[in-house]
Amino acid sequence: MILAVLCLAAYAVLAAHPFKGPQGEPLLFYVLVDEDWWSLFLFGLGGLLVFVAGVCLVPPPVNKIAVIWVRRGLKILLGLLLAGATMCWLVGIFLLSLLASVWTYSAYTAPDGQHVLVATQTYGSDIFTPYQGPFYERQRQPEITDLGAAIEGDCALSSDSSGLALRCGADTVRLPSNPS
Repeated sequence: MILAVLCLAAYAVLAAHPFKGPQGEPLLFYVLVDEDWWSLFLFGLGGLLVFVAGVCLVPPPVNKIAVIWVRRGLKILLGLLLAGATMCWLVGIFLLSLLASVWTYSAYTAPDGQHVLVATQTYGSDIFTPYQGPFYERQRQPEITDLGAAIEGDCALSSDSSGLALRCGADTVRLPSNPS
C-alpha cells in the first residue's frame, strides 16, 4: 500500500508540477521515455497496487461479520465500489496513453558525442538540448518545416566551432553546443 501511495504521489508531481529552470523556462524530463510515459507508468502501477491491496486486505475483516445479510450486503457494496474505481482508473489509463502518444521523440548524436532530442507530431516539432542530468531545455528556434523527414527519423546532427547543426530533409537548424 505504501508503494501505491508513493507511485501515485510521484505521478501527481509529474503531472501537476512541470519542471522549471532558474529563469522559469519549462524543462523536459527524459529518461528513456518522456515524462508523459513516466506519468502513465506510475499512475498504472499505483492503481494496480491499490486494486491488489483492496482485493487482499478487505475480504478477511468482512468475512468475520456474523450477520449474514450484513456481510453479503457489504461484499456487494465493496464489489461495486471496486468495480467503479477500476473503471475510473481504466479511463484514466486510456486518456493518459492518448496524451503520452502525441509526441514522438528521436535522439540524434553528433560525432563528438553532443546530442539533441527532436519531438515531432503531425502538426509541429520541438528541439530539446541537454540542460542538466535527465532534463532537457526546449530551444526557441525556427521549427523544422520538413516534418516528413523529422517524423521518419531522416535527420543528422553535426557540430563545429559555432555550435550544432541539425539537418532534417531540406531544413538545417542551428543550435547552441551542449553544456559541458
